[in-house]
Amino acid sequence: MHERNEEDIRTILSEVLDPEIPVLNVVEMGIVRNISFENESVQVAIAPTYSGCPAMRTIEGEIELALNKAGYVNPEVTTVYSELWSSDFMTTEAKQKLEEYGIAPPLSTDHPDADLDGSLNRSISCPFCKSVET
Repeated sequence: MHERNEEDIRTILSEVLDPEIPVLNVVEMGIVRNISFENESVQVAIAPTYSGCPAMRTIEGEIELALNKAGYVNPEVTTVYSELWSSDFMTTEAKQKLEEYGIAPPLSTDHPDADLDGSLNRSISCPFCKSVET
């Protein structure tokens, strides 16, 4: 039996990569929304980056597989839609990895260049040449 430790679960889940952007894991992307324990089981709630994300079933399966390999029997993975995912859930490291991968990382909605509604009032820089004239 494993010690019930959320940080250990997050470490295990950090090995689960996003199938569409394989330089990012599901923890740093902010997809993992909640980890809880009930009896001998671990429950993981995940949120899609958008409601029609075709990778969610794959991600659920990869999370279950990772937990099984770590010795957790019958982990429960559920997809939640009640809390919409935002790029604000991504870690700073994840945004840096995106840029290194060639994808312009999003700015946070609380960024100084964001308008009151959270939209940005400036261009995002190109991850290759750093120009905002794209």
